[in-house]
Amino acid sequence: MLMTPREAPAFHDKAKKLTAAASNAPASVDWRAKGAVTAVKNQGSLGTCWAFSAIGNLEGQHFLKTQQLTDLSVEQLVECDNSSDPKNGTADCGEFGGWPYLAYQYFERAGGVRTDAEMPYCSGIEFEKPGNCMPCMASGYSKSSCDSHDDDYYPLFCNRTTTKGQVPGGLCSSSTGVATTVTGWNWVSSDEAEIASVLASTGPLSVALNAQTLQFYKKGVFSPKLLPCNPKNLDHGVLIVGYGTDSVDYWTVKNSWGAKWGEDGYFRISRGKGTCGINTQVTTGIVL
Repeated sequence: MLMTPREAPAFHDKAKKLTAAASNAPASVDWRAKGAVTAVKNQGSLGTCWAFSAIGNLEGQHFLKTQQLTDLSVEQLVECDNSSDPKNGTADCGEFGGWPYLAYQYFERAGGVRTDAEMPYCSGIEFEKPGNCMPCMASGYSKSSCDSHDDDYYPLFCNRTTTKGQVPGGLCSSSTGVATTVTGWNWVSSDEAEIASVLASTGPLSVALNAQTLQFYKKGVFSPKLLPCNPKNLDHGVLIVGYGTDSVDYWTVKNSWGAKWGEDGYFRISRGKGTCGINTQVTTGIVL
């Protein structure tokens, strides 16, 4: 989940539009084959898809800069990111949802992104299982946009001492030891021919869509009807890693529901029709 299903925020005044000539796009692209995509992860029962989407993009950007494929820390966003955009009424709310464009802005302020090895994803591990942690909301989070998730139930639902970020003196309060530095972000047009061209030249892109019917996906090209997949009701963050044609044009998308779901953790979705709003919230971070 991102948040309660809603339209894409109007962030066009907050970053630069990234463009590429659609005529330059190849017939197909697969960034997995080029080594820019890490293994599929599982967010568990939490609303952390937005963080996996943003991190997947930054992993690709880091690879293209360094030729090193590194698992970066989703948990850092869950525990530390308190970004908000009052104009749009959006915010990053840890386990309860968020937005990739705000994640990039957090990393700019925080000094960079840690590795998953240093700060592994632990909040999505089932309670009392090895490796589980119970983070609270990030300090200073937006109660107006996230609703109030104060530690009223502490220690039932959150316990800072189980975390690496929120524990006193933890990683949320330090900017040293980051693996890559984020210097900004760009947005991409909703024109899918242009998205394809940018994807081909720039790497995997963070996107959002309406995933209400995606839970029933097994294989093939996902192309649900408009009514149950309203493109204005975005509720899930994912990562476009490629595109191609198999009778119909499609996007290849990395999900965060584990490798046993869909096509080895991926799904293909109809390209060129704005299916489920997948073309309305396309962003990429900029790394050093």
